[in-house]
Amino acid sequence: MRHGPSPKKKIDLFIAQKEEGTLNEYQKSSYFARAIDRQKLPGSTISMEEVREIVFMQLFAAVDTTSSGIGWNLLHLARLPHIQEKLYQELKAAVDTVGNGKLNEVVLDKRHCPYLHAVLRETARLTPLSAIFVNKGVGSESLKIHGETLHKEDVISLEGYGLQMDPKYVDDPEEFIPERWFDDAVEARKGTEREVLDHPFFRGPFSQGARRCPGSRVATNEIQILVSQLVLDWKMSVPVRDWKEVKYEQLTTIEAHLPEFEFTARA
Repeated sequence: MRHGPSPKKKIDLFIAQKEEGTLNEYQKSSYFARAIDRQKLPGSTISMEEVREIVFMQLFAAVDTTSSGIGWNLLHLARLPHIQEKLYQELKAAVDTVGNGKLNEVVLDKRHCPYLHAVLRETARLTPLSAIFVNKGVGSESLKIHGETLHKEDVISLEGYGLQMDPKYVDDPEEFIPERWFDDAVEARKGTEREVLDHPFFRGPFSQGARRCPGSRVATNEIQILVSQLVLDWKMSVPVRDWKEVKYEQLTTIEAHLPEFEFTARA
């Protein structure tokens, strides 16, 4: 069952509101509004239909990737109560001190909640939203990368999951251990073959540089806020302890078939 307007209707409504001049301040500064402005500039090489397609994909992908990421994080916290409790204590202390009683951007800063960031990073390592990216063409001309020649229509597969589950690089790779992402652990890997784990392309699921996901900051903030608020408000549990017992399937992302959660309000 679909709740609310479809992505296409949302796009049509946004365009109509922009033409009418009724967008609010947040909407005016959005990626979509600025893309429409750029499309109308003299010399623009992109059509309005292409702008629509880009925004549609962003809406479609953002909902699934964010919800899947939240689901996997909550699963690990619910099945591992000692990790959930440690995260709660960190969040509660930060809220009571630097947050002045509120969950805000200061609380979520890595300096004040390093365990939160380590938990999210460990979830991305152990149960990523996508394990393999495939590109079915390299363009109209051949390319040479690291001594390998890639031809037009060559299929390229980018796979990072195997390395992050390899005992050569990760101790106890099937265990959920957020502490492996603490600053001292990262520092200890420097100068060794294991430091590849801390390469910018492994730090998150959004890539880097000019082709970094434009919605990465929004998705990261949404996941941090929702996971943190749930941990602050509720004790969560599930009837499984081993993540490998949880079934999943590849849809837009790798989505878990989450078991039934039990929520108990914190005092």
